[in-house]
Amino acid sequence: MRKKAEQKLVEGLVEAENDGGYKIDGQWYNISKFADETKFPLTCKGKRVRLVLDSAGFVRGVEILGSTADSAAGPKQGSPAAGVSSAVRAQALGFAVEVARYLPAPDKQDPVDYYVAEILTMAQAFAEWLEGGGR
Repeated sequence: MRKKAEQKLVEGLVEAENDGGYKIDGQWYNISKFADETKFPLTCKGKRVRLVLDSAGFVRGVEILGSTADSAAGPKQGSPAAGVSSAVRAQALGFAVEVARYLPAPDKQDPVDYYVAEILTMAQAFAEWLEGGGR
C-alpha cells in the first residue's frame, strides 16, 4: 500500500513571482514539475495566498486568499469605513497610489514606511468620501 505524501501549507503575501515559483516572506517556493498547471492562477504578485507544498517542499497548488487592497486598506470591524465595499476600497486605494506619486520624498523616515502610511491614510479618506456619495 502506498502512503499518501504529506502536504504543508504556507500562507503569505506574494512579493515576487516567475514561471518557476513564488516569493513569500523573503523565501522562494518552486513549483513542482509534477503539479497540475490548472491549480495555478495567472498572477499572484501582491496577493495573499496559500501554497500547498509536497513533502519535498515544492508547490503543488495555490489558493488566493485576498489582495493587498483587502488586507492593507481593509477597515477593521467598528472603524468608520467598516461598511465600505471591496470595490470601493480598491478604487480608493488606486486613487491614493496615483496621488502618492506626487508626494515629496521624506527627509529622515524610511521611504517605504512613509509612502505606505500616506497611501493607506488617503485610501481610507477616499473610500469614506466615495461611500458618502462624493460630497
